Amino acid sequence: MTQIQHYYLTDLIGTKVMLNGKKIGRLSDLAIHVEKKEGQIEHILVLRRFGDPSLFIPWKLVPSFSSQEIKVAIDNVKDYEIDPTDHDVLLKDQVIDKRIIDIKDREVEIAYDIRLIYRENKLFIVDVDLGKSRMLKRLGLKALAKILHAFAGRMQEKSISWNFIQPLPTGMTPFKGDIKLNVLKENLSAIHPIDLARMLEEMTYEQRSTIFKQLTLSQASQTLEAVDPSLQRSIVESLTKEKTLELFDLMTPGQIADILASLPRDISHPLVYLLDDDTKNKVQAILEKQEQHVENLATKKIIKCSKNELVRNIQDSYASLARHKDVTMYLYVINDNEQLIGVIDIKELLEVAETATLEEIMIKNMEILQPKNTYKEAAEIFTKYDFRAIPIVNGNKRLIGAVTYKDLMKFKKRFVS
Repeated sequence: MTQIQHYYLTDLIGTKVMLNGKKIGRLSDLAIHVEKKEGQIEHILVLRRFGDPSLFIPWKLVPSFSSQEIKVAIDNVKDYEIDPTDHDVLLKDQVIDKRIIDIKDREVEIAYDIRLIYRENKLFIVDVDLGKSRMLKRLGLKALAKILHAFAGRMQEKSISWNFIQPLPTGMTPFKGDIKLNVLKENLSAIHPIDLARMLEEMTYEQRSTIFKQLTLSQASQTLEAVDPSLQRSIVESLTKEKTLELFDLMTPGQIADILASLPRDISHPLVYLLDDDTKNKVQAILEKQEQHVENLATKKIIKCSKNELVRNIQDSYASLARHKDVTMYLYVINDNEQLIGVIDIKELLEVAETATLEEIMIKNMEILQPKNTYKEAAEIFTKYDFRAIPIVNGNKRLIGAVTYKDLMKFKKRFVS
């Protein structure tokens, strides 16, 4: 499992920087590139002693990073005695203590610190810390910060995800430029769940957690339902059981079942039994139906063609090939062993050279189902790719049929109602 470390920028400043076992200076700042939205650290700025020029070292030359020491792998320090460009933003120098304004240019907060994560040898910004306790700690007043935190509780734990920060302008200085939000912070809960879901899908795990905790219960419930199933799992796994059940209280049994179906059994099973009896019975019934296998919906009335067939021949005989078939919009190309090797959309068949073979024009990288795939898994593929039918193959890749979008939707209407 990848180890993830969390840091605050101001805690890192002053960390010793080592080269070949010798200290060459201390961390003075971290830099990002203004054009890169994800907030990945691109350079470190190293302050040296005795008036020597600072070093601006690319992150790719930092093989080891921690709050105790930072190791760099460079050949000649003089090669890195360079200044940052206008496209480099120094976080301590140009972001810390800056005003944060919303999209209407109204001041929201002050950026007192920046929280980062170190993962897979990369360092990313998670959020901007707005809590005054961070400011007090920077001033050496940790005891006072602790007392205020005890009295004010979560009021001190304010932050804004980096995803809600607009790209920083070039030419920022300690006294010039503001940090601007791309949303109204006070209206965060008014953002449509679909829009929030799309934003969450672009965030890191830590950024999603930060934003999700700021949502109202109703907003969180609707957003959880709207995100991709893989993110549903990630979000639910980060929540307590109590919080998850609070969200479920605002959902229908069908919505709850949809989310639980995306989770591993060891997580979903205990949650089901914490529901009230009426909801539990309905959710279990839906889950059992969703776990039915696609072979139960498969049709064998599909068009199968040899890879060696000419386009001209299929065009001429299409009317007879499609007669009495359930799937007529796709041609499934098979080899001599009746193994599926490609698929052709009928519209594309009319636009290619008549002398080509089906093998020459077919799509080889296909989405397929196996007989024991569930209705739920099939629905996820249909939703992602907007197909009208998906082929089903057995363990030997032999084509045994297809499931149509129309048939799956008929089933969904039955179990949702």
